[in-house]
Amino acid sequence: MSAAAQGRGEHITECRAVGVVPNANATPLANALRGMCTKYNKMNVYEATLTIPGKNTNMRVQRRVRPSNNTNPVHEKLADRWCVLWESAPNLGPTYRDLPATVREVCESQCAGSSAPAFWQSLGAKFQYNNKEAAARKLSLGAKFQYDMVKEGNEYICHHKGFEMRVQLMRILAPTVPGNPDSATKNVSANFLLDVTTRVGEGQHVEGARAVGSFGQSLQPLVSLQRAERPIAG
Repeated sequence: MSAAAQGRGEHITECRAVGVVPNANATPLANALRGMCTKYNKMNVYEATLTIPGKNTNMRVQRRVRPSNNTNPVHEKLADRWCVLWESAPNLGPTYRDLPATVREVCESQCAGSSAPAFWQSLGAKFQYNNKEAAARKLSLGAKFQYDMVKEGNEYICHHKGFEMRVQLMRILAPTVPGNPDSATKNVSANFLLDVTTRVGEGQHVEGARAVGSFGQSLQPLVSLQRAERPIAG
């Protein structure tokens, strides 16, 4: 990836909970979500997680997986568009500890190119210090690759307690060639995962996290949600 065009990021507060579907058959849960949602779409997304040296944040870069035997030029263009999501560690303290969902600060933007993970990893090596003061700081902009996966399933948009919930019911697949979004994949687990997030305005994190918890309770016993303390597959 020789160049990347990145749009201005939007800073957001995100409340999130995840759960493992105990039964390998996720059809009952999928049917329940279909009855609750306002819309849903198929999802087949490559995601790589990277870290920035010296920063307490993760970077997740995502793009659609190219369809096999693809001949559609529109799909080719979409495959080169990446979503870049910077996310903080979960907020700590008594206000957050007992909430049913984790609360993080996130910043989402877009970039374009053949390999966003490779671009962000190489950025530190390409950075040129223009003065002695900057060089003395020894700033490292290069990201460190942690792991990658393919998320395959459905994404549902639901509304609960006045909040919009983005609900992903998915299998996690592992690329056979780490770092290659278009390589073949293999199953990591027979069970499906459920990932529920809502993005809230300033000062609404308590209400948003409780709404995520309440939404999860409405899906029991099909799935039980827990706080997303760690990234999926992390």
